[in-house]
Amino acid sequence: MELFFARQPIFNVAEEVVGYEVAHRPAGGTDFPEVAPKDVDARVLVEAVMGAGLKRLGEGRRVFMKVTPEVLTSETIGLISPGTIVFEIDAADPVDATLFEACTSLRAAGHKLSLGNYACDAPGDALLSLMHAVKLRVGQRSDLELAPAATRATQQGRILIAEQVHERGTRDRCVALGVRFFQGYGFTQPETVVRRDLDMNHLAIFHAMRDLLDPTISDREIEHVFARDVHLSYRLLRIVNSAAVGGTEIWSIAHAIRLLGRVALYRWLSMCLLASHSGRGVTEELHRATLVRAHWCESLAAACGVPRAAPSLFLVGLFSLLDVITGVTMPDLLRQIQPASDVRAALLERRDWFGAALALVEAWEDGDWPEVLNRSAELGVAPTALPTLYREALDWADAQSAMAAAAAAAAAA
Repeated sequence: MELFFARQPIFNVAEEVVGYEVAHRPAGGTDFPEVAPKDVDARVLVEAVMGAGLKRLGEGRRVFMKVTPEVLTSETIGLISPGTIVFEIDAADPVDATLFEACTSLRAAGHKLSLGNYACDAPGDALLSLMHAVKLRVGQRSDLELAPAATRATQQGRILIAEQVHERGTRDRCVALGVRFFQGYGFTQPETVVRRDLDMNHLAIFHAMRDLLDPTISDREIEHVFARDVHLSYRLLRIVNSAAVGGTEIWSIAHAIRLLGRVALYRWLSMCLLASHSGRGVTEELHRATLVRAHWCESLAAACGVPRAAPSLFLVGLFSLLDVITGVTMPDLLRQIQPASDVRAALLERRDWFGAALALVEAWEDGDWPEVLNRSAELGVAPTALPTLYREALDWADAQSAMAAAAAAAAAA
């Protein structure tokens, strides 16, 4: 059986990616229980691991997966090699002698264990001595509520991971409590909304991308857009020439448009845009997530039988995290970029068909499988097609990240 897989990054205090939590559920069927399940049985989980799906998602880093007590007490779980994944148990699950013995045996065999949703009075506290990692859901909880759990969890060298950290102020409070790892992108959001403008280079790129997708604007007009901006035209030609498309040098914007086509050209511009915000850790992971969203939104157009929507959906995915990356609020971004109305509605309100596509991708990232199913029905795409589209988006994003790095080097030369 194929599984739905989605991942959230785990960062250290230096904001470097050290692992991922992989959310999962069976891909078959169309009915979800009211509570999103973490109950893939051990046989299916083993098959997924053996199929290298988790290896691909983890990219060589630690992979955390939520499992039920039934999974951990199954004999089948022993087929998974120690170190492949970190088994995460919900601290709210009941603990009996069978589960305690299973955890003891797994740890002795070299497996890593984590306790999620931890609190000192939770049933899972009985397993704390066997855990390698503990997760705290921070949310709106005060230091007074978090401190006892944090103090107890960090004893004996356990690592402490905070979830639901929504801004950097809370993140800094967590560090003071002994937290050294954070899951998700929450604390990357700006805490204070400050009206900012994009610099002229970014605006030129955005406007060129918008014009490339407008069928009412001719190729001649596109050429004039580049001709009016020496920096943009020089930078783009250096980048596109570095691709050596078909072994042919591109010697003018008009030539690039004819040879590559508008869609390919605006993708090059998107690489140029991302390269201008290059970085490591959180920023690098945000760039990758942006590329995954862009390709996945684009691929949903064909999967839904509306291929003509692919370029605009690519733009929706590409812009969906740009406010976080640039520090410019989404309304201000859209005020400056002035995209088509359906793109704007999708980015601001997740409205209409484009908005449903972006909402599906975001629900997948969060492991919100009931919402994935709802949005799949709204779009008219089979849920069983989504795991393949997700893996293809990951592969494409990796390739484009490498290309963006080359583009940055070419542009700087």
